[in-house]
Amino acid sequence: MRLFAVLIASILAFSACKKPTNGVGDSIQPEGDLTNASQTDTTTLSARTLKVDSVISDFYSNVMIGNYVDDDFGIVKTTAILQFIPSTSSPRYEQNFRIDSVVISLAYQNAIYGKNVPMYFNVREVLDNLDFDSSYFSNSKVQTNSTNLIKSGLEIQNPTPELAGSVSSSETPTLRVHLKHALGEKLLTTDTSILDDRSLFKAYFGGLAINSETIDAQVINFLQNNAATKLTVYYAELDEAEELLNSADFVISSSSCKAFTQIENQYQGTVLQPLHLGTSVDGNELCYLQSGQGTRVAIDISNAKWLNNYNGVTINRAELVIPYDKNSKFSPLSSMLVFYKPEGAEFFTYAETGGNVNVSTGLYRVNITNHLQKYLAGEILTDEILLQPVYTLSQFTNSWSVARSLLHGPGFNTEVPEQNMRLVITYSY
Repeated sequence: MRLFAVLIASILAFSACKKPTNGVGDSIQPEGDLTNASQTDTTTLSARTLKVDSVISDFYSNVMIGNYVDDDFGIVKTTAILQFIPSTSSPRYEQNFRIDSVVISLAYQNAIYGKNVPMYFNVREVLDNLDFDSSYFSNSKVQTNSTNLIKSGLEIQNPTPELAGSVSSSETPTLRVHLKHALGEKLLTTDTSILDDRSLFKAYFGGLAINSETIDAQVINFLQNNAATKLTVYYAELDEAEELLNSADFVISSSSCKAFTQIENQYQGTVLQPLHLGTSVDGNELCYLQSGQGTRVAIDISNAKWLNNYNGVTINRAELVIPYDKNSKFSPLSSMLVFYKPEGAEFFTYAETGGNVNVSTGLYRVNITNHLQKYLAGEILTDEILLQPVYTLSQFTNSWSVARSLLHGPGFNTEVPEQNMRLVITYSY
């Protein structure tokens, strides 16, 4: 009997091309008792990297500003688009005043990607009237004025996003950028009928587009729904015997304002350059997985159909094991999701699985047991599964990032299989 079991395990270790038969994956057995189970990780896989055209960008609680350069992924550029309204429902400003200063404050989120260096910022006025009821994506274009609104000589800032993690801070840490007085005059001298009506005000002042012209730097996350994120005009009332300093806040209302991030990926000069032409990049050696408006990875699992050549086989567990290249400069994606695109369908379908990175082992482990069972049973006809980044920074926040991971492909190292992407199938017969 023991010899018979050994023979069966040996047979199942090889692929076959016979017509699939019923019986494989009829049920998924509990993972607790696998005394009589066998395991294989030799199923041949193929992989490729695909471009993500765009992702919805006005859904998250944060916006991103800045750029970073990656030898493998090229240049990533981000721009925050922010829409404002007066903080009070019926604002009234003195007719005779002098602008003291205009400041845009952005509440840090304790997350950056790249290297923390001084950055040259650019703030431009948005000329379009953003529609609150419309969706905006990472590739959505808006018309802006070409003039940098930052006061001359103050364009370079030394961001301190690490302060967002300081429990001793009594106030929300912010990046404060001083803007030209002309913007304050525009906001305070407008007709009161426009200030009283949110729709009219947003048509009058479309908001601000904020980016950095320092390319090899960092992408910084800012919280647009935080009360500390606002545009403030400080002014002196001149009708008083003594100048009285006052201020007017313009805020981002979650119920009426738009805030989103534009993302641009530049792959020129990297192995990913064909993505700009709509061509996928072979992933036999390396696969490129990037959040934001980045990439996804397609893996062909059709060779797993060899299991259909044997009746009575039950899949206990099917797991993608994916090593990744560790890089001290860029932290890896925290997790990924698995999708597939049903044959003839326009949209992707969630494959009910996911994977998290184990930094200590340098591996992602992605459970695709349910998906493989349905695929072998003929319920799913698509051969490829799609690895997609989890766009949120963590399961506890509705925030996103532009993080990336360089994954080992199925043929990364022909001498050391443990360094390759592989499908580990545990089965009972």
